[in-house]
Amino acid sequence: LHREKIDFFTNIAHEIKTPLTLITTPLTNLKNNQSLDEEARYDISIMDKHSSYLSSLVREVMDMVRIENKNFNIHCSPTNINSKINNTVTNFTEQNTALRWDISIPDIPVWVMADTPATTKILNNLLFNAIKYAESFINVSLTQTEDGFAFIKIANDGEVIPADMREKIFESYVQYSTDRNSKGVGEGFGLGLSVAKNLAERQGGKLYMGESLETNEFIFTLPVTDAPAAQNERVERVEDQENTILIVEDHHDLREYISKTLSGKYNILTAENGTDALKIIEKQSKIDLVITDLKMPQLSGMELCRIIKENPAHSH
Repeated sequence: LHREKIDFFTNIAHEIKTPLTLITTPLTNLKNNQSLDEEARYDISIMDKHSSYLSSLVREVMDMVRIENKNFNIHCSPTNINSKINNTVTNFTEQNTALRWDISIPDIPVWVMADTPATTKILNNLLFNAIKYAESFINVSLTQTEDGFAFIKIANDGEVIPADMREKIFESYVQYSTDRNSKGVGEGFGLGLSVAKNLAERQGGKLYMGESLETNEFIFTLPVTDAPAAQNERVERVEDQENTILIVEDHHDLREYISKTLSGKYNILTAENGTDALKIIEKQSKIDLVITDLKMPQLSGMELCRIIKENPAHSH
């Protein structure tokens, strides 16, 4: 049954993702149009808010599928977790000024072994849930323990989750609800915390709920490491050179939209499947970047990337 659910969500997410992209991207452009009147800008903000929520659900499902299929790669490296937390929290505090934010992050950097994309997903998920359920305040703190772990605590003063649900909410398809008639199980996919817990453990850390009876306290741990040695960075800039991008996408409207968006700065080539993309790559002497969909007829995006990577003539 679990496998059938994953397959169902995979198909639904893929079918929704493309048309949703064609909605959210033009909406972003409209938001930046200063000539719109206040009524139009209000309508656009409502559409943007709810389309962003749909996008987050689709990403949540796709992350779960990638983890289940062992396609979500984790690459841990020394990371300044203070900076990571501060930057992530700032994105939320600026948009949620009605809540009181108590932030306790030490000035001295705490370096941990972490995968940046995975850690970002976990922090975003915990902060999003905290905002969703908080009554008046959210606490975010970072401490370092003697046994070599960094403890990130994110707490909110919403209705406290009972002890018998504090482990269950980390299971797939489970959400806690404050509705007494729901017996503690809420509506929705309930994949966020399950995905976050998996990602925490794959980085050598943990994600669990604390024992506080006054707040909902989520604790995310990561192993501490030494600060990396200073390195001299050299950035090379190439001026007046038009780079070439190959866009591989089987959905005509999305392919055309991406092409139009990027064509002002780059030389654009397009293909509607992986097979056609390989033919173009063989003919073109210089392609700087390939942007590809994953699920396509004839040859998938993953297979296309594998073939490119294994061919020394194209993998540099």
